[in-house]
Amino acid sequence: MIGMVGVGQIPRGVDASSSRRTSRRVGVLCTVTCLWPTVTARADFTENFDGVSPPALPAGWTATDPLDSNPSWATTMMTSDSAPNNAFVNDASMVSEQRLDTPPIPIATPTAVLTFRNNYNLDSGRHGGVLEISIDGGAFQDILTAGGSFVGGGYNDFIFAALANPIDMRDAWSGNSSGYITTTVNLPSAAAGKHIVLRFRFGSDNDTGVVGWHIDSINIQSQDRDSDFVIDSVDNCPDTANPGQDDADGDGKGDGCDNCSSEFNADQGDGDGDGKGDVCDDCPSAFNADQADSDGDGVGDVCEPAPPPGDACGTCAQGVLPAALLSLSLMMWGRRRRT
Repeated sequence: MIGMVGVGQIPRGVDASSSRRTSRRVGVLCTVTCLWPTVTARADFTENFDGVSPPALPAGWTATDPLDSNPSWATTMMTSDSAPNNAFVNDASMVSEQRLDTPPIPIATPTAVLTFRNNYNLDSGRHGGVLEISIDGGAFQDILTAGGSFVGGGYNDFIFAALANPIDMRDAWSGNSSGYITTTVNLPSAAAGKHIVLRFRFGSDNDTGVVGWHIDSINIQSQDRDSDFVIDSVDNCPDTANPGQDDADGDGKGDGCDNCSSEFNADQGDGDGDGKGDVCDDCPSAFNADQADSDGDGVGDVCEPAPPPGDACGTCAQGVLPAALLSLSLMMWGRRRRT
């Protein structure tokens, strides 16, 4: 029996130690009882297609051909980014539409990032591939229309209207990428706390095909240990909440966790392990977490030279005579002059 099932929005940080079953009618077509992973702030997704024997797809992945029910997406050992396998669709010399859909993927934060390796050699401007997304069972949309954005490796061509390509009049990947490139995508913020399905959609017309489209090494990163809505992979302070990503010295380390936020110190060197970076530690050779500097001379008390033997100041480390002792010394000097 087939029914309409899915998942509603889930608060961030929900425990993912167990899965849950649902049969609510929200618009994802599958069997009446479906097993969905629970959204968590630690939710990552990776797929390199290496755990199956070609041409099989990994569990939960589906290939469809809405035009003639002859899906072409499959795994292959030919031209992989991460050996041995990748997903591939050939560049057909006919009107064709080939879809490759991921399983439902939980997205924890509004700043989740997708990366994948992308290799295409297609009839330029006539045949192409696009990335689409469905959020919580909604209709598939182009990733850009849905609110995503490319950071790198985005669409490079436009499919013009000719010979009934199913994706004509759209921006797409087309032509020759000359090997694998990295495509990086900011996923739509609307996906936070929900499940998505990604679709790699290929379209061709009756013009002569070239080679095809390879996809490999897919990763979605949405870990956010400090819950500041900036994922760990790009957070300049992943263990300290800093949503503004402030970095006053421009060294790539956020002010909230920079051991010397006023001085550039990308390596965060701290020779004495006192939590103060060497470049601004007033005593970098000795542990002095409090940075005490009684005389304000820029040299920490623990680094001040010891007073010479018999020094009337004893151990007053900074070499400044106390006011009472200074007055006594001046009085004794005046008496000697009068005698």
